Parts: sequence; structure tokens; C-alpha cells
Amino acid sequence: MTAVAPSAVAFRDGTIPEELTHDQIKEIIRAFADAAVRIKKAGFDGVEVHAAHGYLLNQFYSPLMNKREDEYSIKTMENRTRLHKEVVQAVRKAVGDDFTVAFRFGACDYLEGGSEIRDIPEAINHLEHAGVDMIDITTA
Repeated sequence: MTAVAPSAVAFRDGTIPEELTHDQIKEIIRAFADAAVRIKKAGFDGVEVHAAHGYLLNQFYSPLMNKREDEYSIKTMENRTRLHKEVVQAVRKAVGDDFTVAFRFGACDYLEGGSEIRDIPEAINHLEHAGVDMIDITTA
């Protein structure tokens, strides 16, 4: 299996992942929505999308891992949170308004040049408008 990421930036172990294509990003969005539907069918009351602790969505938000130059770049907060919003919107559409959609968001990278706590209010504002019911801000 080939490692993928927002950009071809080396992981700590030296592995250099392939940058995700737009088609692969759309597949990932669909996969989040499909997973949420399975969770709902299993009888749960809600789902939490995990976008912290170095996982893929966190990598798209992080200036350390995201070196893209497209609409998913880190140039603006709108771009930094674009994938997050697209995932939340797809999940919300798939499960409906009567199902809780929570979002676990990484507060900061704790490394020079990374995401910072001061970015959180603006990022959260974008997520609130995407349709989340609850935001769980966490740190590593």
C-alpha cells in the first residue's frame, strides 16, 4: 500500500507519501460519508469525525504537512479547512439532520511553523457553518 498525504512531505520515519489527487480526495470524502451511514445503521446516536493527532484531515490543516498550491492549500483559512468542511457536509447529507455530527479538531502542531492555537477561532467558525453539532478541540 502506498502512503498518501496532502503533499509529498516526508513522514518522521523518512517515508515520502504521494500527494493526493483531486479524485482521491473526493473518494476520501465519500468514504467518510459512507462510514457515517454504517455507524447510523448500527444504531449509534452520532459520529465524530477525527481531524487531530496527525491523521489525514489534520495534515491538510497543518502548514508542516500541507504544501499544496490548489484550493486545499494553507494560504487562507478557507482553504485550510476546505476538506474538513467538505467531509462534514457530505457526512451531514448522508446521515440527515437528526444524527449528531461531532468534529475532533487538533488545536496546534506545537512545532515551529505549524498550526497555532490562535488560529482556532477562525477555523472553528468555518466548521460551525459546515453543519457540525459539536466541536471537540484536543491536543497531542
